Amino acid sequence: MSKTAQLDPEAWLAEAMVNCQIVERVTLTHEWMPATHIGIADKIYYIEDGGGHLVLENELYTLKSGQAYIIPTSLDQRGEIDQQHGLQKIWTHFSVVAMQSLYLLMLHPPPRCLAGETGKQIGKLMKLMLEEWNVAKPGHHLAIKSLIMQVIVTAYRAPQTDIVKPDELVAKSSSPIPSPADEHYKAIRDVLNLMAEHYMAPWTLAEFAAHVDLSPNYFNTLFRRVIGLPPMRFLESLRLRHARTMLGGTQMHIAEIATLVGYQDAAYFTRVFTKQTGQSPTAYRNSMQSNRRMIH
Repeated sequence: MSKTAQLDPEAWLAEAMVNCQIVERVTLTHEWMPATHIGIADKIYYIEDGGGHLVLENELYTLKSGQAYIIPTSLDQRGEIDQQHGLQKIWTHFSVVAMQSLYLLMLHPPPRCLAGETGKQIGKLMKLMLEEWNVAKPGHHLAIKSLIMQVIVTAYRAPQTDIVKPDELVAKSSSPIPSPADEHYKAIRDVLNLMAEHYMAPWTLAEFAAHVDLSPNYFNTLFRRVIGLPPMRFLESLRLRHARTMLGGTQMHIAEIATLVGYQDAAYFTRVFTKQTGQSPTAYRNSMQSNRRMIH
């Protein structure tokens, strides 16, 4: 498989939708997360004071002042605080999603724990984020989204010396949702790469499942748990994404575009495109051309 055809995290991140649910500073003095649970949001923790322990999947970290944790959704997690000193942290719940259902921090996870200069940089960004959330000036939602992306970019670019390794590995509880380290999760990423390279091919669910040696029913369930859509629905979204690019940037006939993105029947392609976008292919092309004329 060629490198350029694989699922490109940079391309997905460039068009990602960021949604922030909450930003808060909290001081914990008793319990925190005593029972293992599956996270339902992407999270950032910045440890300001105190200490404790955090378990992510099977990795145990000792919480220290100045550390930043970036935790993708769906990871098993539990935590305890230092009963003597408590724990003070700034935290946020958010999501970074492409194509409505592709959780990017699961597919392209940054380092989980950062310290040193990287930790300090993230700490400054988190304090700005908290101020934007609390003061709520005009444009604060946009500012918060920008700050979240700055945190993520800072994490991706962290030097090895700032990446904190877990203190130890612990027994991992059973989880109905795979983690990035699991073989089945890797199978989903293999299929996503296959879709990225050959989205125009006449795939069936059974063929995708066979590619990763799973039964069709189990593969379908697994894919929905990780991605949020059934495999064939996600493939449809991928095809329509390429179709929108061709409609807006070329003068090719609609029937030709339909064939290139995997639809042999142009009328069926038009029905699917209209249902998913709210516009016919012709109307979409006209609106894109009109927008370009207005810009120029």
